[in-house]
Amino acid sequence: REDYAFGLEQGVRVTLDNLHPLRHWAELFGGKELILRLDPGQGRGHHEHVRTAGVHSKFGIPMFELEEARELVDSAGAAVVGLHAHTGSGILQADNWHYVARHLVEALEVFPAVKFLDLGGGLGIPEKPGQAPLDMAAVSEWLDAVKAEFPQLELWMEPGRYVVAN
Repeated sequence: REDYAFGLEQGVRVTLDNLHPLRHWAELFGGKELILRLDPGQGRGHHEHVRTAGVHSKFGIPMFELEEARELVDSAGAAVVGLHAHTGSGILQADNWHYVARHLVEALEVFPAVKFLDLGGGLGIPEKPGQAPLDMAAVSEWLDAVKAEFPQLELWMEPGRYVVAN
């Protein structure tokens, strides 16, 4: 509770990855803009220990809790301006961020005032000889399709180690 209160007092926009804070400390969030981290239901990555979404993941609000999330946000007097998801690390499948975007877009029915989707990171790099690199042109094509359909939304990504790892 104290960490949330301190961050909000400093003007930090908080990302909530579970409903506990809204259930128990709703008064902290009145008049605040929030980001919700959702669990799109499937994790990806080069090893099971780096997958941060899917069944039994401790990260993100499951899609089946969206209505409760909306009720709690409304009751607190807060506004959801961003939706976030992160499925894992070391991902080499170019369609991953399209998959994430499609799940976040589903939540727009519940949170229509959202301004941006944070599609997370986990952009993989070849780690073994002969391993194909992530096809960034294909990633771009997938994201261009989402942007064309939802031009009002900003799309964010977290490149992480991809920028420097090679």
